[in-house]
Amino acid sequence: RAPRRLDQGTTLPVTFRKSGYKTFMTGKWHNGAESLIEGFNEAEKIFLGGASGTHYRVRLNRLNNGQMEPIDSIDRFATDIFSDEVIGFLKRRKKSDPPFFCYVPFTAPHSPFTPPEGFQDLYSPSEIVLPPNVQTGNPRGQAAGNRQRGGRGRRPQTRESIQQNYALYYAMITNLDHHIGRILKTLKETGQDKNTIVILANDHGLAMNSHGLRGKANAYEESSKVFISISGPGI
Repeated sequence: RAPRRLDQGTTLPVTFRKSGYKTFMTGKWHNGAESLIEGFNEAEKIFLGGASGTHYRVRLNRLNNGQMEPIDSIDRFATDIFSDEVIGFLKRRKKSDPPFFCYVPFTAPHSPFTPPEGFQDLYSPSEIVLPPNVQTGNPRGQAAGNRQRGGRGRRPQTRESIQQNYALYYAMITNLDHHIGRILKTLKETGQDKNTIVILANDHGLAMNSHGLRGKANAYEESSKVFISISGPGI
């Protein structure tokens, strides 16, 4: 168990920072500003919260002189913003710089399912093959544990509307893949891929109407199975 605000124990970025690494992050931080400030030398375009409710004009902050300060909202898709910050960090680095630890938690593909322009019509809903355990009707699950009961205020889901949600969800995932590819390409172009370990991991998945559930606060495999991939020199 870890405390939600990470105010006990030692976090991974703190360990790297104390070991002489330059620690940098951009993206979503759901554990309070104090633990972020302790772990990172530099932090840009930070969303301090859980579910943002939108992927455009997300409330952002930056680390300045040991304090988090709000910045003007940016009318761009959040994944674009966070990816550009990572790429900028990698391009600014010099050979004489200390090794780095970079953390970039994206808000996508969390709902709402609003892929950016160029990805919105990537998948045809009518061609989406749904998992066999998908159930139509009134969804039972909500997005978080304290809203898990009921499903009040939600319209009954038809097979067509579920396929539409899947098409948008897949489009957001593909957009995320695209930007991760941009980051990996930058590592290679700057020659930093030769001595960088890359870890890709997720926390949990949305049920997406499997078992008649919409959210993630359940123990079914769709939500509880966690993916992690580690690659790099010698791995």
